[in-house]
Amino acid sequence: MNLHKFIYGVMRDIVYFLEEEDKYCQTEREEVEVWDEEVQDWDYKRVPLDFLRQKPFQRGYDNIAYKKEITKGYDLSDAELIVLGSFIMHHSKFFRDDYYGDVIPEIAKNMFEVLDVSVSKAPITEHKTLYRFCQVEDKHDMKVGEVLFIPHNLTCTSDKWDRNDRDIYIIQTLPRDKTHAHDIYKMYPHNENEHQINFLRGTKFLVTAIKDISGTEYHEFYMEELEQ
Repeated sequence: MNLHKFIYGVMRDIVYFLEEEDKYCQTEREEVEVWDEEVQDWDYKRVPLDFLRQKPFQRGYDNIAYKKEITKGYDLSDAELIVLGSFIMHHSKFFRDDYYGDVIPEIAKNMFEVLDVSVSKAPITEHKTLYRFCQVEDKHDMKVGEVLFIPHNLTCTSDKWDRNDRDIYIIQTLPRDKTHAHDIYKMYPHNENEHQINFLRGTKFLVTAIKDISGTEYHEFYMEELEQ
């Protein structure tokens, strides 16, 4: 089953990402001080694409032989290998629409596209219950009956870790012939202690219940994956 739908157009190859990364690194770094209301102090303006100055695509490409070895059998292109590796290892927040604000840069749109194709090539999950241990940027103020639309690739796990230091999404997946959840850990094994599973971009969930996590300010949000 291929649930992926192209959103932005033609999928880019590795040459595109390497060239765009190199061009960005040759631009002058923007260092504009702005007033941060939250901390009540001056700080440098955040420039979303500045992560490219770390050359994640070039560094990943230098290690591509290893990536091809661990993912053999899944027919991932060089671009898919590099983008997926960047998403998994260090740079997941750069693959979220909301990280960029109102205007999403062209290279980010192409990163999203390549990542979604990569996720779609991983085995479809057979797990019925998945867990998302939420980050600050995740939605936390939901109500029962609300439909949550996730515009990025939502990372979950099949592991129910014993932790109560954050909100948790507890998700019931659709049957295997309908779910958008794919077992990344089977295609790209990178952490033997975590079974990473990702939903394709644009998956929707129905909030069915909300429970307090005892002794904390946090909650468990029970959800059901919805058909597209």
